[in-house]
Amino acid sequence: PMIVNGGISQGPQAEAAITSGAADLVAVGRPMFTNPDWPQMVRAGGPVELVPFDRKYVIRPPLDYTYAYAPDYAPPAWPASW
Repeated sequence: PMIVNGGISQGPQAEAAITSGAADLVAVGRPMFTNPDWPQMVRAGGPVELVPFDRKYVIRPPLDYTYAYAPDYAPPAWPASW
């Protein structure tokens, strides 16, 4: 198995790496760190805006997370078999 990482922040990039045969798995670091709901955002089909952060992995500017997901996030309709 080939795992790729680095520079992949959007769903289509990850999909292209897998469908082209270049990778069997895509590891996503910074997008998941700054957007914990990255998989849901990608599944919804929209572009993901990365929150800027410095090399010490501190989110800049500090955010006040008073909600679990982005205000415009619509939860996925999971199949009944889940």
